[in-house]
Amino acid sequence: MFPYDDTQFKLGMCSFSNSLRIYRKLGTVMSKSISEVGCAAVPGVFKSLTSILSLLEKHSGQQEVLELLDIYNRDSTKSTSSVNGSNHPLVVFEGLDGSGKSLLTKLTSKKLKGIKLSTPPDSVKHLRPYFDGDGVDRVLRRAFYSLGNYLAARDLQKLLKSSPVVMDRFWHSTAAYAIAEQTDSDDIPESTFTWPSDLLQPDLVVFLTVSEDVRLERMSRRSNFTSEEDQLKENSAYRQKLTDTFAKMKEPSLKFVDCGRTPNAVLKDVLSLLEDIKEET
Repeated sequence: MFPYDDTQFKLGMCSFSNSLRIYRKLGTVMSKSISEVGCAAVPGVFKSLTSILSLLEKHSGQQEVLELLDIYNRDSTKSTSSVNGSNHPLVVFEGLDGSGKSLLTKLTSKKLKGIKLSTPPDSVKHLRPYFDGDGVDRVLRRAFYSLGNYLAARDLQKLLKSSPVVMDRFWHSTAAYAIAEQTDSDDIPESTFTWPSDLLQPDLVVFLTVSEDVRLERMSRRSNFTSEEDQLKENSAYRQKLTDTFAKMKEPSLKFVDCGRTPNAVLKDVLSLLEDIKEET
């Protein structure tokens, strides 16, 4: 770890170089494959906006699904392309529940003088209890979170023009949980783990790791738990499978950072990773 020069870092982040635009564009200049239309090998992993909308339309008889589609269609002309031409970085924090994502999202956005966001976005967050309910099909649940990623990308297109943005979860979480639910994940195509070509791609994705004792202590402060959070607590094999799935993600891959230390120590590592990306581009 090299010494952190605050002044130099701020100057570098103010203009994140035109080459960063090229980096984002490379994520979209890809030939279409079957996996981009929809990942049939893993139900719930959506590789395009079209495949999400197609699944939701099949369930449009449900009031909540119809409301979700209505929210999307209110401004469906907004761009969801991964090309935005911004010079400001998009940073995403991933990790198991209780790993410290919320705190690091807050600290990093404050340090960068940026904006913090989370998924699903506020426009559909009121529908989350329904799609998290026990009676909802798990693929439909993933479609809700997947569309939330594209709705968030709409907001990002505008926000990144004037400011860095730091997010709590994005596409990697949605896909990883769907993959981890599979009983046999050995034969999953590699393309399943790559970012959708029509979704805005982050410049840095940080996966926060923490010991299970620390994670459970943090989770004990919460009052409401989803079925997934209960499974994380009770099933060590599921926790490991989920972490392994995150590690397989690529284009972009995730940077693993130990969040069992002081918040300032973790923040320093994150800022260093951002500086490395700036130098690479």
